[in-house]
Amino acid sequence: MPDAIEQRLAELAHDLRVDVPDGLEDVVMERVHDARPARRWRRWVAGLLLGVLAGGVVASPVGATIREWLGFHGVAVTSGDPVTSSPTVPAATGGTALAEAAGLAGFEPVVPEVLGAPDAVEVSDDASVVSLSWTTDNGTVRLDEFLGTIEPLFWKTAPEAEHVMVAGRDALWLPTPHRVTVLGPDGDVRQLPSRLAAPTLVWLHGDLTLRLEGDLDLDEAVAAAESVDPGTSP
Repeated sequence: MPDAIEQRLAELAHDLRVDVPDGLEDVVMERVHDARPARRWRRWVAGLLLGVLAGGVVASPVGATIREWLGFHGVAVTSGDPVTSSPTVPAATGGTALAEAAGLAGFEPVVPEVLGAPDAVEVSDDASVVSLSWTTDNGTVRLDEFLGTIEPLFWKTAPEAEHVMVAGRDALWLPTPHRVTVLGPDGDVRQLPSRLAAPTLVWLHGDLTLRLEGDLDLDEAVAAAESVDPGTSP
């Protein structure tokens, strides 16, 4: 993770109230003695932000190990004030085919069966994110997909979040509008400005981190997530 993001994490830590989960010390010590490159440790620190929600800290969920709960990569969530404005979900742009997107991004994009074939497919300029979108009666539904081994990419400021399950695995549900910023590889904000995001579900599928956004309730979002064919796991 770039030094710029590490500095932001350090600044954020001054304002946090942290309840230490059972077993955290053992995990930290194991990571300290891990001989692998420092990037792995830094990704774990970024994952820790997923437990920092809505003016407090959510400890490891019942039935989930600390490793599982901190296993999200590419999405960092911090607490923030409620947002009263209504977000507009941006549709994917361009006429990229799924096969072409796979070649550009280096992974096979997955498609939730209940949503059907996407209306549009887009690949980010740096080829790290594949975005699919659908036009529905309730507006646009957008699915961002990226390899979970990359550094934090989406920086979210959310007033509340909820631990949920998708296909028996931990997931994160952000039920209210919240701000999302796309970060560049050097930790700087990309050319895209910070925007309001609609209710969002974040979960893991194989090596991918998936981010589903749109006018969906929790049941609808989980149903879409669980309709991804397990056989398509990259």
